Amino acid sequence: MTFMELQDNAQQLARLRIVLLALLPKTGEPRTVSELAASAYTDKQSVSDALFDDYMDGRIGFDVVTDSFHDKRQGSAL
Repeated sequence: MTFMELQDNAQQLARLRIVLLALLPKTGEPRTVSELAASAYTDKQSVSDALFDDYMDGRIGFDVVTDSFHDKRQGSAL
């Protein structure tokens, strides 16, 4: 699914985002974009599109070298 298709269907983007965030371990362990795509039965570009806002807002991290997202510990988990 392309970014434009996801933007045209905000509800589907929101569902995919929720699934992907649930797949990120709360321990901060990274998950590659490929792993997330396979687990969510979608493509790598859709993973990046769905998690883009969370990354830009600093809620999750991204490592360019390993092409992986990770949950950032917040609040008392620091």
